[in-house]
Amino acid sequence: MVLQELRIAVLAQREGAALEALATSLPQVSRHLARLRDAGLVTVERDGRRAYYQLKLERVRRIGDDLLTALFH
Repeated sequence: MVLQELRIAVLAQREGAALEALATSLPQVSRHLARLRDAGLVTVERDGRRAYYQLKLERVRRIGDDLLTALFH
């Protein structure tokens, strides 16, 4: 459920949308987004005070494929 809500927020590409979807504080959302960025799972583009996040789908797919391989092979 949380992952789906985060996906919606990332698609909206706004920290504020993530904040609303996850019902948490802005500093907490910012820390989570920074960790996702550091892990190479999202990119960030800044425009003044706004930050637009985009999920790196190919990277996430590879991680998912690796996880499924590890679990079922």
